[in-house]
Parts: sequence; structure tokens; C-alpha cells
Amino acid sequence: MRRFYGVIFILGVVLLAACNDDNSDQSGKPGEGPGRIELSVTGRVGTVTGEKLINYVKSLDLFLFRENTNGIYLLTETASLDKEQLDALTNSTTGSNAGFTEPKDVDFDNLPIGNYMIVGLGNMLDSTGMELENANLTGAVIGNTMDQVIASVVSGNTAPRLFFGQTERIVLGSAMPVTPQLTLFRKVAMFYLTLENVPSAVKRIDVGIQNTYGAFDMTGDFLSNRIISVVSSNEYMFTEDQPQLPIGVIALPTVAGQQSAFTLTFYLDNGQVIDIPLQNEYTLKSNTITKLTATIDANQSGGVWKVDLTLSISADVEWNVDQEPGIII
Repeated sequence: MRRFYGVIFILGVVLLAACNDDNSDQSGKPGEGPGRIELSVTGRVGTVTGEKLINYVKSLDLFLFRENTNGIYLLTETASLDKEQLDALTNSTTGSNAGFTEPKDVDFDNLPIGNYMIVGLGNMLDSTGMELENANLTGAVIGNTMDQVIASVVSGNTAPRLFFGQTERIVLGSAMPVTPQLTLFRKVAMFYLTLENVPSAVKRIDVGIQNTYGAFDMTGDFLSNRIISVVSSNEYMFTEDQPQLPIGVIALPTVAGQQSAFTLTFYLDNGQVIDIPLQNEYTLKSNTITKLTATIDANQSGGVWKVDLTLSISADVEWNVDQEPGIII
């Protein structure tokens, strides 16, 4: 009998903020305030005009980052909206464009003059604003960098598909409000690995991925200013060998001109840790599932394991449509 602890999907995202060895200066650049940001939020969902945002985004977490004197963007304010609160937001006067949901206004008041960026993450909570199983934002601590906040995103297996968006740099003065736009996109990639002949001694498997993109811009194109590695961790409790074991990871696409290397780390009941790189490198594409099947050979001499790939398929999944289809693997 097997107890299966839900697959954790990690969205490995690192944004435009450059890392610095000294992030301790959290003060903004000199200036008076307060200022006001009147943010317009919309989602890229298909070809129709003016659909409701809540048809696709059931909850929205907003993260306001302010640039400090070292040029590092640090988290200064957060807002979390459930489905009812999103629906109650005022419709923006900017109007809807074809393929985008009706824009909604969200205001940030009493802000010091300075440079800001806003990141939006949809569907981290359920429609009532309650946390989903295994879903959290452990890095969402005031004063943390963009890297620390967004790279920690974890989406549980019960979570709807994530939406992600980021504003351009916002220059805020005190004379009048600024009105940036935040567009949420669904262009992420999925890596789906089926492992065969998994020994019962395995209690945890980590999947490490290299060379994934950092951020979306407002048109849905990808920016490669920052590149990170992401890790998906899966925990198990077996009483017998498993003939097949599925592992899924959601991540941003592979950087243009690069390939993503994958490493499997097996944690055994006796404390042994075994790292096995997959033989090939792969290109994760937006709106695409890369599907692999591999067989574990645990009978190598010296206790060394081998993983042989037996199947590799890439399947396009168009999420950016009028009615989002289910993902069939």
C-alpha cells in the first residue's frame, strides 16, 4: 500500500532585480511624498474582449517593490485579493483590448517618492482567499528582494494554473498619481517525468532544473536578465517497489539559445543520497509539456544507480485561448 504525498510544483521565477551582496540598505532614494500608484490589472486569455478576470484568476497576490539606494528592489507592501474582492474592484477607464480581460483598478496610497515595480501572482489561494494545500509564498517577507520573494513560489497540486505578471519600472513623484498596467500571463512550461521501477527505499525525490527564464514583460515576451535553477521536491512512503511514479514540475521556459539540464536526487530510508543527471538536456517551451519516461536500474555495482530514458515527447498545450482546455497528459 502506498501513501503518496502530493506533488509540489515549483514555479522558478527570478525577476529583473539584480542581486547585490549588500541588500541591507532598505531606504528609498531621497524625495518627498506621499505618492499614489493607480494600478490597472488585466489578464491575457484569448481573442475575445472584456471577459471577467475572475473567470481565470480566482485570487491575486500583489507585491510592491521599492528601489533602495543600492538599486535593489525590496518588498515594501503586499495585497491579497480573493475572488469576491477581485470582482468588486472598479473597472479601469482604460477599457479592454482584444484578448484581454476587463481591466481592474488597484490603488497603493501614501507611498514615498521613488522607483517601484509591482509583481502579480494569480491563483496562489482558493477563491475565498484560503491557503491551498502545499501552496505558499515563504519568501514574501517585507524587506526581501524580488529573488527571495518570487523564487520561493510553491504551488500545490490542488492549485489552479498560475498566472504571473510584472510591471515596468514605475517612477513615482508627488505631483500626480502614476497609472501603470499589470498584465497577467499564463505562458509557463511543464516537465512531466514518469519513473519506472522505483525502489521502495526511496522516501524523497528532488528534480533540479537549470537555465529557466526570469520574467515576463508586458507583451508576454520573456526577459533573460536573470537565470535561476528551480527544484521540485516530492515525498513518498512506500512498502514495495513502484512500477511507475509520475513527477510533474511547472517552470518558466528555457532561456533562448540554451538548454535545461535535469538532475534527479534520490533520498533513501537509510540516509543515502544519490544524484543522477539525466543523459540529455531539454528545451522547456511556453505552453508546452515535455513528457519523459525513464527506468531506474538500482542493480549497478558499488551501489550506483542508473536512469535510462525510454521516451521523450513534447506536446503543445495552448493555454492562451478563449476557454482554457484541461491539460491531458
